[in-house]
Amino acid sequence: MKTLLRRSRHLSVAASLTLVLLLSGCRTELLAGLSQRQANETIALLQRHGIESQKKDMGKGRFRVDVSKSDFPEAVSLLERNQLPSRDNLSIADLFPTDSLVNSPAAERARLISGLEQRLEQTIRSIERILSARVHISYPLTERTEANREVHVSVMVNYDGPLNDAILIQRLKQLVKNSFDSLSYDNISIVIFQASAMPEAFVTPLARSGWDIWRWAPIAFMLLTAALAVAGLFWHRRKAQLKSNKP
Repeated sequence: MKTLLRRSRHLSVAASLTLVLLLSGCRTELLAGLSQRQANETIALLQRHGIESQKKDMGKGRFRVDVSKSDFPEAVSLLERNQLPSRDNLSIADLFPTDSLVNSPAAERARLISGLEQRLEQTIRSIERILSARVHISYPLTERTEANREVHVSVMVNYDGPLNDAILIQRLKQLVKNSFDSLSYDNISIVIFQASAMPEAFVTPLARSGWDIWRWAPIAFMLLTAALAVAGLFWHRRKAQLKSNKP
């Protein structure tokens, strides 16, 4: 009896190991080196489109996202369309760390302008239906540049959904103008693009349904192995009982 129990346990362990190996071979790396916000943002987008994904901790605050090999082309298309992963949020403390070396005034201006651009991009992306945003600021970088030179700001936005172009442009101009002490409306350029319709998935419905069936094959194999092990155990026990009952 103990031998039979050991055999059934070995069969269960072997089935579990086979399941793990089969499932691990069905997934591939989509993105790596992401922050937790970027990884969650990516997974949320994939889930909204019915694509299963897994987030794995790489250590030191970095994560990776894995998807099944069959979903990989569609996942890449979704990320490109939505321009993900987006850049990490930037704070003023990131611009001027306490342990940084003393830079030239031009370098400090360049870092400040870059920070302002990224902060504006983050604010614009927080607006509903905005998929991506790029901000470019034209500003003197040297002391020898004319002091009365005006600031120019250009904004490019990619949005999705039923938004009124004129209202969106007006609100973006107000947002940009109020971000600077002195900025004329004439020096603000807003260019908006509406995202095109999502193309058909690379995986056809028939192929996807076939994959959905085979994806459960490892689990079915494990359950069948466990059922056979249990059935064999009861059969040997029944056979032993019949022998013991014989006169």
